[in-house]
Amino acid sequence: MHYYVRKDPSAALEGPVSVEEINEQIQTGKITQDFLASSDLGDSTEVLVQGRKCDWFSIRRIPNTPFHEQELPYEKPSDAPKSRPKKNILVAIGLLTAAIGAENTYLKITFWVLALGNLWEYLESSPFLERVLRRNKTA
Repeated sequence: MHYYVRKDPSAALEGPVSVEEINEQIQTGKITQDFLASSDLGDSTEVLVQGRKCDWFSIRRIPNTPFHEQELPYEKPSDAPKSRPKKNILVAIGLLTAAIGAENTYLKITFWVLALGNLWEYLESSPFLERVLRRNKTA
């Protein structure tokens, strides 16, 4: 794989260069971890210069270089709430009330579906449901 590199968005492009050449330039100090890189996809340098900002990434994302950082998988914080049961039940009650009072059939169906979805989410996050399911597994 070959890449174009530059110090910052306003700097001149260098490349295309291979990973081996990048590693040599890192050893000599010509390239630092602050450099940006873009994959060589056959585009002209004019397209790269005028290209989108998202086409450029940190040189630390290039595998097999001394600066390469392993991306860690996203982990949801353990203390994050699983759901908001009180909100779900209140929304469901409001939607059921609106469904009963609605005159349009499609609107009634929409309110009922939304209400049932909120009730289902409430039941899924309910400790009571977890206990019932656990009890049924052991029985």
